Amino acid sequence: NELVWLSMPAIVLLLAGFGFKASLVPFHQWAPDTYEGAPTPITAFLSTASKAAGFAILMRVFLTALSPVVGQWIPLLVAVSVVTMTLGNLTALKQTNIKRLLAYSSIAQAGYILIGVAAVLADRTRTFTGINGVLIYLFAYLFTNVGAFAVVLAVEQATGKVELKDYAGLVKR
Repeated sequence: NELVWLSMPAIVLLLAGFGFKASLVPFHQWAPDTYEGAPTPITAFLSTASKAAGFAILMRVFLTALSPVVGQWIPLLVAVSVVTMTLGNLTALKQTNIKRLLAYSSIAQAGYILIGVAAVLADRTRTFTGINGVLIYLFAYLFTNVGAFAVVLAVEQATGKVELKDYAGLVKR
């Protein structure tokens, strides 16, 4: 079974590359600092277009090139997805900067998207598969994330502040 032994290093290395692009754990470390330090419009772009492109390429490679060894990569994607969702959400709870909070939220969202990729090949006879779920989720994610960063940008331009405590009483202002 040489195909399995040869494919596993390729799967791990490909997942590392795509994981960095999509902010999957353990390749997520760049996201919080980048989101906090970059101008808000750039951050919005990184959290949406970059992530969508990363997942589009990940799905294309895994579903096309690596479909003969699907049994090797589905458990790996599920494990990375669960860890990404968990770490992203738990770490977001203690953030005080709104852009860092959105970064960890984005990391958790990447885990939600990845579980859809892992579910793609569960039943090929169905018309609604993981691909449909991933595309619908990505579409909704893109619009809601751009909306969230539009609010951050508006508050940042009006007040010059990006701390979570600065959003208290925002409806009254």
